[in-house]
Amino acid sequence: MKRFHYALITAAFAALLLSACGSADTDTAGSSGDNSLVVLNYGKYLDSSAIKMFEQETGIKIKLEEYESPEEMYTKFSAGSISYDVVCTSDYMVERLIHEGKVAPIDFSSFSYYKNLDPAILAAAEVFDPQNQYSMPYFYGTLGILYNTTMVSEEETDLRDALSLLVEQKPLVYAYYVDETADEMIAGNAALALVYSGEAATAMESNADLSYTVPKEGSNLWIDSWFIPADSTHKENAEKFLDFLCREDVAMLNFDYVCYATPNQAVVDALDEDTRNDTTIFPPDDVFANCTVYKQLGSDTTELYSYLWKTLKSE
Repeated sequence: MKRFHYALITAAFAALLLSACGSADTDTAGSSGDNSLVVLNYGKYLDSSAIKMFEQETGIKIKLEEYESPEEMYTKFSAGSISYDVVCTSDYMVERLIHEGKVAPIDFSSFSYYKNLDPAILAAAEVFDPQNQYSMPYFYGTLGILYNTTMVSEEETDLRDALSLLVEQKPLVYAYYVDETADEMIAGNAALALVYSGEAATAMESNADLSYTVPKEGSNLWIDSWFIPADSTHKENAEKFLDFLCREDVAMLNFDYVCYATPNQAVVDALDEDTRNDTTIFPPDDVFANCTVYKQLGSDTTELYSYLWKTLKSE
């Protein structure tokens, strides 16, 4: 999974302003007259077998576009060159697009499997989508510290000046982006890294020396959600697709593929006890309650974060 935010994160060793840009392979989008569905999603965030199942069961052809960061998604989405029918992105970006009037309400009353979603996750999603009218949670998790137990102790210290510390430590940094940092941790090159919980769980499977913690002061609870653009030309197909994703067998396929916490309670109930009690993947209640869902920042704050990130990269 590729998830990046512009954000200033308080953590033991420093703070990291997260962003990314890049390109994704594209397929030609269909017209409103055909039986298709143009999906825009994070890279490696949907099991290909689930796509094939949906196409075989419905006769609807999925045309998948991928991106790396919410900011890249916003650029692609706003360009208007492709008419997207259903989009998955991060909490604060969903909120931004709702405020811009670019998101259509979803008729969940027509869904057969929406009832599988955990009410606690739906309640948390109301931070960016009050009353859950415009979006549907897909995966969630925490942002925390992946550390090598042979290199660092479990004690943490307070963060003072994020930018100056980051600049000072820059010669020691192997990588800034989540996928890259997880790879460095697996290889044993770095002592600790700021990562999303799913990357941490995968890395820990590959390196027994690794452990994951969420700062006791709190951190980010992220929720990636689907929405239907207001100008979607296949809204009925989009709602069929979202309902399909809520089905237990489909949600289980995607959980096994992505390895992030699923809001699908039917899937959670069907997991083996070890997986269900894995606190790296599924944050315990006290951690869940102590984390904050990101909201869309004002333009001035966004510009400041962008400036600080560019300053760090240029030093």
